[in-house]
Amino acid sequence: MNYKKLIPKKIFLDRDGDGVADSVDLQLHLFPSSSHPAVLSAIMDLSACLGFETMGMNLPLVKTGAKRDSSFNHHLYIGLNQELKEMYSEGLENDYYLGQEDEVS
Repeated sequence: MNYKKLIPKKIFLDRDGDGVADSVDLQLHLFPSSSHPAVLSAIMDLSACLGFETMGMNLPLVKTGAKRDSSFNHHLYIGLNQELKEMYSEGLENDYYLGQEDEVS
């Protein structure tokens, strides 16, 4: 899979023009392989970092599966490559993927 890089200017929004990011436009989608404690810990760290970069965010930031929340324009799907393969082939411009070949041991 050829993964795109997340572009901070697209996901951290300054909606009132004061120079401070006041919204996060990114929703994380977890697949079953993401249930390993080490992966969940990393996802919690990422979620905290996203929250500290802005003054607010829409919740829920993290969802299981591929169901999209229309209040977010950007979506990051996390799982094994085999879980993401179908989604990747149908992916939209603002979809991002984080996967690996094998489960974490």
